Amino acid sequence: MKNKITNLVIFLLIAAAVFQTGELWLGNTYSHNFFYSLFTSARRNSGTTDDIYEIIEPEKTVVGYGNKKFNMLYSNSENNSIINLSEQIIKDALINGKYSSLAELNWSEYIEGKAVILEYPFVASAKEYIKGYAVTNDEFTQNVKNLNYIVVVPSGGNGETTSCYFIDETTSEVCVLTVNSSEQSAALYNAIQTMQYSDNESIEYISTVQSGLNIFGSIYVPQWNDGSYEYKLLEKTNSFEKDGATDVSVIETNANNFLGNYIAASEINDVNGIYTISSDDLVVKYYENGVLEYYNYDVDGSSAEQTLAEAYTISSEFIKKDTGITNDLYLSGAETRSDGLVFYYDYAVDNIPIVISEKTAEETGMSHAVEVVVSNKNVKRYKRITYKYSLNDEYTDEMNIDIISAWDNAIMNYTGNDTITSINDMYIGYYDDDSDKLGIYWFTELNNKLIVGDTYK
Repeated sequence: MKNKITNLVIFLLIAAAVFQTGELWLGNTYSHNFFYSLFTSARRNSGTTDDIYEIIEPEKTVVGYGNKKFNMLYSNSENNSIINLSEQIIKDALINGKYSSLAELNWSEYIEGKAVILEYPFVASAKEYIKGYAVTNDEFTQNVKNLNYIVVVPSGGNGETTSCYFIDETTSEVCVLTVNSSEQSAALYNAIQTMQYSDNESIEYISTVQSGLNIFGSIYVPQWNDGSYEYKLLEKTNSFEKDGATDVSVIETNANNFLGNYIAASEINDVNGIYTISSDDLVVKYYENGVLEYYNYDVDGSSAEQTLAEAYTISSEFIKKDTGITNDLYLSGAETRSDGLVFYYDYAVDNIPIVISEKTAEETGMSHAVEVVVSNKNVKRYKRITYKYSLNDEYTDEMNIDIISAWDNAIMNYTGNDTITSINDMYIGYYDDDSDKLGIYWFTELNNKLIVGDTYK
């Protein structure tokens, strides 16, 4: 009995440590005055480090053309020159930039000209965020606690300065790092201009701030120039099925991404539609509802501390092992749980996100396409929806409901009792409502509720 009580106490202490660590790095740093005072007493300098972390990727990247028109990107930064150039400029600004604290948040000023707005799915500790750039900047981390937006404003010529605005919209705190123009800044300016003049068929976005729609905060919404916009439907197929049946060879291939190519199809056990493969403490399962799961039981036996930068890097590197992912993937959220730091990712097609419906979530047990649980500096659990989404050239639909009409519809369908003063977000996305062909809908995040609305009337 004594051993059981001791083990329970140890488990509760580990769980509490994991949760508190996550809260520290995911933005709730205001009450951690002890740590903050230690950092503020440090010498103010900047430079580089030998640590290697992944740069936390944005959920949305908004490209401003400087004419009140914008483009929206949902994609991994590795294959996007605009995001890559923006991150190079941010690194340059962190090392060589001049720091200034701004009195108030002024979105109109930052997006007036050509700009790249990086929007992150959670409020992150600024100290943790800059680890991805392998730099140190004591003045920056002493003064900037958290951020969930970065705006990069490139110069139009070599004689001008480039500005990087770091914003915590939850508190309206903002600072700017200005740096002399560089080749990267000129390249970003040109890349934005190239996108602007080659973007004839993409959906056009506008800023609610520039349009005077104050209730919407600072978000970017689509606009149909001709009153409507025609688009292709998505076709949804399960990549683990062939001729209507589960393809065991596909399970084998995907399992070996995590187990080191030691598993043969003959070693896969099928019990009631759950296909299981194991190797030592590692277990991979495929469920016929379209979910692939990896679990590492060895992680439960350790208690290593981890930071947000470490956990995100581990998550990102692990996903790269999964060669079965064919759709674009973007970081859509993170949270702390008793079992570790959890990162959520979702699919996108043609820079339009795919939103999981409540019905699909009930069937799969997942509200996001990918879920990664990182604990003790290891991936403890990994889950992925195995559906593949492809544009269907034969089936098209049309959107003609604008933001104002969509907002009116959302208000009529809102069932909460709270007073509505503003909205969290409003966007369009393909809706995975368990049908074979997916259409685009309006999504309104209002008082922690997601309201789904039509895009055609």
